[in-house]
Amino acid sequence: MDMEKRAHPRVDKTFPVVIHLPKYEQNIKTINVSIGGAAICHSQKYYRTNQLICLELLISEGNSIITDARIRWISPTSIDAKMYKLGIEFVGMSDADKEKLKAAIKG
Repeated sequence: MDMEKRAHPRVDKTFPVVIHLPKYEQNIKTINVSIGGAAICHSQKYYRTNQLICLELLISEGNSIITDARIRWISPTSIDAKMYKLGIEFVGMSDADKEKLKAAIKG
């Protein structure tokens, strides 16, 4: 039996994502998301595990959440890959943004 180890189980939900810092990147999206973090696909830039980033989660037209996040894993781990999947943990997200994200996940 596979046990969920995350404090906040992830839901398969696709939201566009823009990474603002340390490298600007768009045209990426979530694969799944929770109020604690997300898995992101189609990243063309390499990030280090534990690296802090600032990202914008576009939850609906004209409605987004900007938050810091920490890279928890990257696949593949090769620095010269063409495309990456990232596991991120949200860091310091406001309670108001957590509530906004909860509503978007349910909707």
